[in-house]
Amino acid sequence: MIKPSFKLSLAFILSPFALQANDASKLDGPQLMNRYAETQTVDAELAFIELKTFETETPTENIIKKRLLAVTRKDGNGGYDYLIRLLVPKDVEGVSVLTNVNNGNTDQYLYLPAQGKPVQIGTGMSGNFLGSDFAYEDLIRETPSNYNYERLPDAVAQGEVCAVILAKPSEVEGSQYAYRKIYLDPISFEVRKIEFFSEDGSDPVKELQAYEYRSPNVDGSTVRPRFAVMTNLETGTISVFKVLKSRLNLPLDEALFTSDNLPNISESDINGLLVEVDAVGSH
Repeated sequence: MIKPSFKLSLAFILSPFALQANDASKLDGPQLMNRYAETQTVDAELAFIELKTFETETPTENIIKKRLLAVTRKDGNGGYDYLIRLLVPKDVEGVSVLTNVNNGNTDQYLYLPAQGKPVQIGTGMSGNFLGSDFAYEDLIRETPSNYNYERLPDAVAQGEVCAVILAKPSEVEGSQYAYRKIYLDPISFEVRKIEFFSEDGSDPVKELQAYEYRSPNVDGSTVRPRFAVMTNLETGTISVFKVLKSRLNLPLDEALFTSDNLPNISESDINGLLVEVDAVGSH
């Protein structure tokens, strides 16, 4: 499904920001989150990612590592499409999650090869992705039109003073979280930490830490952090997304992002994507 006559456009173009920390102090919650959204705005990205979930006492040799392709593209209507396709281990090969976001509306589909057809994930997007600590809704990019934002007093994350934003879903039934606290770097506007709160709102139930933006250890370019570490504060389990390789602005076939076509994505299609990201033989 790769269109070789085009350049791959599924990437995120980083925009340099000249604002200093004292300028960020003048921005309110919605303005800060719009700045963050700008750091994630790209035409397309193709990323080769490792996912592992474990408990702190789990021996390293017992940790199962999954490999996946994360394919994102900006559509012509201001929305975006996001496909996650599992590669290994064998028992999850072909499992896919497709997200279509347009005009603030989000449609998400889960495809299990054994079932033969995709199933739409309902409102609230309950459940976790492949037994990890990432909920299905955690896989969706921040869509400012779906949230109400309020700036809170600055606080420290990863040893740095960050702007803190309270994010509440504009539709209560659209999220399994009552609210989140998002910690943004006041200069780069990149996420450093997110705390997730349930309905009682007393203590966070999960915490996401993001590390190493623009890391030289990633093969290629990405707007993602190299590491996204989600800790379930109730169970003590930890899930880590690690970007291994990434390419920006490659052209991708629109059919990749159509729910009805998920069962038709072939091994040849996947191999073509692996060639583009130079990951043949890496999975």
